[in-house]
Amino acid sequence: MNLARELKNDALIAQVLNFQGDGAFWSGHLNPAAGLYERALKLAAESHDQSKVILSKVNLAKVAVKERRSREPTSKLRALRQQADGLGLKSLSIECSVYLGEAMIDRKDYTQARQHLENDLGKSEKLGLRMQTARIHYLLGAAPYWQSAGRSPALCHRSPPARGNPEGAWR
Repeated sequence: MNLARELKNDALIAQVLNFQGDGAFWSGHLNPAAGLYERALKLAAESHDQSKVILSKVNLAKVAVKERRSREPTSKLRALRQQADGLGLKSLSIECSVYLGEAMIDRKDYTQARQHLENDLGKSEKLGLRMQTARIHYLLGAAPYWQSAGRSPALCHRSPPARGNPEGAWR
């Protein structure tokens, strides 16, 4: 980070902030992650690097999905997916799409989410995106349980149900 600041390279600083935001995001600290992503977006916009701008916007949208603001990021994720496709950022496009599917599940739009995720599964496998492929399989496999239990992925701790008490592990 110090080197990027010393070089006065806003695009590089934005990338580092996105990496730091990812660390906070995957640690479950959504508010600090959102702050880092917002700072990255500001710097990316100043650098005029469209790929960093889209990445920062996708990161902010995924925080919104995890915070269960599923209506808000849905339209943003659709637009960002198209922008990422337009720039040739296929892995980012698939990431947008997977978070869009998760937002659909959160809205309890299971049928559309299933169709959407099944469509993305082939693309993800073709590109060799193992993490996204695993997330798609997870969401496709768990969606019927959430549908029957009336829950959403954002409410669950992502642990499998306990034997003999499928409800107990999800509370």
